[in-house]
Parts: sequence; C-alpha cells; structure tokens
Amino acid sequence: MKKLLLGVVLALALVAVPAYGFQAATSITICKVTPENPNSTELFSFTGCWFDTGDTLELGNGDCETYELDPGCYTIIELIPAGWQLDSITVSPNQPDAVIALAQGLVVVNLELDENIIITYSNSVVPEPATVGFLTLGSLMFIRRRKAK
Repeated sequence: MKKLLLGVVLALALVAVPAYGFQAATSITICKVTPENPNSTELFSFTGCWFDTGDTLELGNGDCETYELDPGCYTIIELIPAGWQLDSITVSPNQPDAVIALAQGLVVVNLELDENIIITYSNSVVPEPATVGFLTLGSLMFIRRRKAK
C-alpha cells in the first residue's frame, strides 16, 4: 500500500511541474530569437515599464529573462539595433487584449494573478539592397555599331 501511495504522489508531482522547469507564480518572460541568423552574437536591448530609469535588459539569440511581477498592465519595448529588423512578436499564452506595435517593438500585456506570460521577439538582419547593373550611353552605341557591321 505504501508503494502504491508513493507512486501516486510521484505521478502527481510530475504532472504538477511543467516539463520546461519552474516558473514564478506571476511573471513575464522576455525571449530573443534570430532564427535566420542562428550564429548571431548581436545583443538586443529591452526596456520595461518596471525597470529603473535608464536600465535596459540585454539579450542575445536564444536568451530569456523572467521577472516576477505583481498583477497589472506592463509595457515592454525592444530597441532595434541598426542593420536589424523586427520580424515578429509573439505572446503566449495568447493574450487577446495584448497590444503589439511591431514597427515600434512595443508590447503591452495585462498580467493576471498566477499567470506566466512569455513574450518572444524575433529579428533578422536587414537584407542588402539588390544590385542592378546598367549600361552607359557609350556602351549602347558600341553594341549598336557592332550589330550594324
């Protein structure tokens, strides 16, 4: 009977703990990914409305940072470095009332008691402009003369 009870307790403990590890009771996790540039060493800066004035969070590809916070409305902004573009911002679990302003790198979420929100920012390098070749007037005249002969 003791073995059965111990097995049930262990099984319940395994179900109660998420596979990805412990998370704070009420928290926001900010994550950074650069899927098109997996070897990037670029650091991306973030500000949160709960940060002290002038403080920023620096995250590289694959990094995350979790903050235990009181329930409330929170704003997070990514400061996009030169040469990079922000491709997407995802909030999970899905927050129907979340405000996402992609061009500004801004997210506003309403954090409820015992909720764990994960915000993932995905960036890529700004593509180089395409190079277009051109012919000069002299080149066109040379081609025209060659065809005439």
